[in-house]
Amino acid sequence: RAKGFVVISPNYTLAESGKSPFPKCIEDALDVMKWVEEHADEYKLDLQNVGLMGESAGAHLAMMAAYANGKAFDISYSYPINYLVDVYGPVDLKALYTDSEIRKELETRIQNFPDHIKKGLDLSQYLFGFDPQTDTTKAWTFAEKHSPITYVDADAPPLLMIHGDVDRVVPYPQSMLLQAKADSLGIVHKIHKLQGSDHAFMGATEAQKDSVQKWIGDFVLQYLKS
Repeated sequence: RAKGFVVISPNYTLAESGKSPFPKCIEDALDVMKWVEEHADEYKLDLQNVGLMGESAGAHLAMMAAYANGKAFDISYSYPINYLVDVYGPVDLKALYTDSEIRKELETRIQNFPDHIKKGLDLSQYLFGFDPQTDTTKAWTFAEKHSPITYVDADAPPLLMIHGDVDRVVPYPQSMLLQAKADSLGIVHKIHKLQGSDHAFMGATEAQKDSVQKWIGDFVLQYLKS
């Protein structure tokens, strides 16, 4: 607040085994956006200078809040988004489920576990809430509805992407998918690839971490309106 910025960091619905967080977690994000609109005067919030940022699952929700507003979900807001910062966020849930090395490694390791333990470690149960192998049509429809890339259009705000090139949880090609979409639609965007960095910046050098802070700060300041 002292430098003129207000940061709102909301909670959101988390996954549970056998119970997908979708669409509730997305509705939570949109509900926050609506709350900001309704309380802007009370907290002296400038609705002409709003940006969204998140890491990993938080980046997924930031993208959904920016891209899916007024599309497929009942909650919406009416003010513009000046910029969006996506730090290794899932862009396409179908591709994420297919490509995640962590998921594949975990599934291999738990093959010999008792059934009641297997169920608790089944990532598909946390992501989908059901076994996508039993109904692939339902699974891919579900994944498409809850994937940011589904909703990106030419009116999307300027985008900054930051992603490690050895990320095993959200593989780097997820950001490449969004980069290609942004290129095709003429969306202003930048992407920074961190060499040797895994998810949550594991393996990143101190210099790389310092660069991340600078990239984000510079990007935000570039798109502030006076």
